[in-house]
Amino acid sequence: RFECPCHGSKFTANGSYIEGPAPRGLDRFPVTIIYADGTESVTDSTGGPVPLSPGKTIVDIRINTGSRILGPWNT
Repeated sequence: RFECPCHGSKFTANGSYIEGPAPRGLDRFPVTIIYADGTESVTDSTGGPVPLSPGKTIVDIRINTGSRILGPWNT
């Protein structure tokens, strides 16, 4: 789990909110995995895991830090 050193909010390893004053879970960033054959696997709109293609060689992983996917608001 992750714990914020500033305000003490706690989050699971995947960024989901556990407790504390944070208004939402941790933000994520779009990820693109590029394979040797030129095909790509991309993060979905929720920032979920990128589907991998078994047997393909990964040549590049790109993380778009300029485009945040906001974590879900606490209920």
